[in-house]
Amino acid sequence: MLESIASGWIVRVLPAAGIRPVHDYAELATPPYRSPNPLLISTDFSFRAQDAIAWNPREFHFFTTPQQLAVATRAFEATEREPNRPAAGAALFPLLAQACKGELRITDARIAGGTADQSAMAATVASHFAQTAHTLETSAAPTGLGRIVMLRFRVRFHGAAAGTSR
Repeated sequence: MLESIASGWIVRVLPAAGIRPVHDYAELATPPYRSPNPLLISTDFSFRAQDAIAWNPREFHFFTTPQQLAVATRAFEATEREPNRPAAGAALFPLLAQACKGELRITDARIAGGTADQSAMAATVASHFAQTAHTLETSAAPTGLGRIVMLRFRVRFHGAAAGTSR
């Protein structure tokens, strides 16, 4: 699903039924954490609206079993408790190699473009802006980061673990 947040959307992979886990199946399988990553389609981290949609397509990873997610959650929480001890979350890294791959491709967007200077990360992806179908919302007052008004997209899930084929 795409979950609405104040600055745009975040890609979530959730179970079809039952209680929503603390972390979704893609969140811990798609590092970096607390940093720009392909799950976040937003104006966070100094991305302007046009930079956010220019990161296209977006490749992400996800776990497929509750067991994988449980191990990843325990490892991630251990890393948070002991950030200066990398071995605390070591169980997370073998799981990343087992995660499946997905791709979100923005097929159209409507944005109110931002006027601020780009962050270094945003400048890296901004070169793809011209290849992403979009419409500029000219009735919106200009802001530093702008706003993503609407997205159309396709998501493709690959059933094999990342780096393998079936």
